[in-house]
Amino acid sequence: MWFEAPTGHTYLGNPYTGRDLFASLKTQPPDHPARQRLTDERDHRTDTHRRQQDEWDRNNPPPF
Repeated sequence: MWFEAPTGHTYLGNPYTGRDLFASLKTQPPDHPARQRLTDERDHRTDTHRRQQDEWDRNNPPPF
């Protein structure tokens, strides 16, 4: 599978990270100062995407 990095470089490989495949992986100790900030940012991105997807689904119902 080919994928392009934000820097414009093209790679052949798996674009998924262990975090995508195994959400329970912890890369830092639970009390690490960066953990909460990163968790908050990830939750915000996920919530925003989910909200946008739900809005699109409401405005564009399936034809059946």
